[in-house]
Amino acid sequence: PEARDSAASRDPDFLAGLPLPTLVHRDGAILAANQAALALTGYADVPALTKAGLEHLFRGVPQPDGPEPAARRTAVAAADGSTRPVEAMGGPCTWEGRPATCLVLRPLDEADPAGALTAERLARAAQAERTAAAEAALDALEAGVLTLDGAGRIVALNRAAAELFGCDPREIVGGSFVALFDRASVLAVADALRGAAGSPGPVSVAGRALTLGVSPARDDGRRVAVLNAAPPLAVQVEPSADVPPGPTAASGGGLDSALARLDRAFRGPLTGMIELADAMLKEPFGPLGDVRYRGCLGQIRTSGELMLERVGELLDLATVEAGALRLDPRRIALNDVVAGCVARLQSEAARGRIVVRTSFSTDLDDLEADEHSVSRAACLVIEHAIRRSVAGGQVIVSTGSTESAAIALRVRDTGAGATVPAAGSAGDVEDGLALPRALVEANGGRLKLSARPEDGTLVEIIMPTRRAANG
Repeated sequence: PEARDSAASRDPDFLAGLPLPTLVHRDGAILAANQAALALTGYADVPALTKAGLEHLFRGVPQPDGPEPAARRTAVAAADGSTRPVEAMGGPCTWEGRPATCLVLRPLDEADPAGALTAERLARAAQAERTAAAEAALDALEAGVLTLDGAGRIVALNRAAAELFGCDPREIVGGSFVALFDRASVLAVADALRGAAGSPGPVSVAGRALTLGVSPARDDGRRVAVLNAAPPLAVQVEPSADVPPGPTAASGGGLDSALARLDRAFRGPLTGMIELADAMLKEPFGPLGDVRYRGCLGQIRTSGELMLERVGELLDLATVEAGALRLDPRRIALNDVVAGCVARLQSEAARGRIVVRTSFSTDLDDLEADEHSVSRAACLVIEHAIRRSVAGGQVIVSTGSTESAAIALRVRDTGAGATVPAAGSAGDVEDGLALPRALVEANGGRLKLSARPEDGTLVEIIMPTRRAANG
């Protein structure tokens, strides 16, 4: 008896020490409650709470269900008539030496961590279900659908796209989209990704003609590319005149595959290096320490991005030098082509605080040339001039007549003078002029470079006019 009385005297102290609202009831009558329970229900003391009664207090009383009863959500009717959502867990206990039920309450609100985790799990499950449904719908399409990032790398693709390229998706995700096409189509696909005017027309993969459509870039820079088999009457991509049919053509296909593998071999490690540098700059595992580490990581990322760009340019250069560039000569206005290039590069110049000035001659004859390759060459020359310049510098883009029956695009920058290499030498690659030179020469033109440290660099693209080409 003395032990039982001692235990009974300790029960109220035990309840008072619990942080969560807790009450004890037996046969529907409330026997005890701690201060947290009184604060939750709004009653002044335990007698007032007992008088209200358990049935009035709860809309549903959780009953113990085994040794570890599950928590149930219910509501508590407060003294002021309002209701408050709670999670209640009941279990057997002994109160004053007799069996009773202990009820532990946990108030619920919008900021409830457990509720938030449950909602997050449900949201993730719903998102996974929607993603699976979307992937199933894409896989059911006959068209090849790919998602590309801002650098033209493959983020995701459906089953039809993987079959068109004849690759396992794991082999090409993260690689260059352009590198998967035949050499004759590389420049057209690259122009389509850059948003160049006009349709790229039929393109080819392993000799199979396809049509390509590319959506405008979203806010995050991503695009969607759609590939379909070309109609039977569509013009097929013809092999270069320099590549005879038969075994040599087959070897050309082998070169395409080799270039694609080489591109993926470079892009995989470089992309990983860039992403790792980005992750480290966000300091997910703690501060980097010395501020110079951030500068080093920024340089690593910039170098990786530059290497990715160079790999793409070298692939395009290999296509041109192999004689696989498919030209579509037509009448074009040089001023319109150059104006489009300047408009596309204005944002890059603004970020570097470079002023781009233009001066276009109004009495130029039209060109007879391939618009895609001429536009690409002009954009590359202007882009490299912007990158050579320092903040506050200028890039002057002008057009005009030169010698008889020829017109020129002149791009002058105020940066440090570039090295003047012999035509076609490896120095072109260092100054970013190898690809534009090859594109210009493929259209019957020529590229001239002159540079002095005090005057910057002048690059001239000299092209024959339409009248001279037809004469």
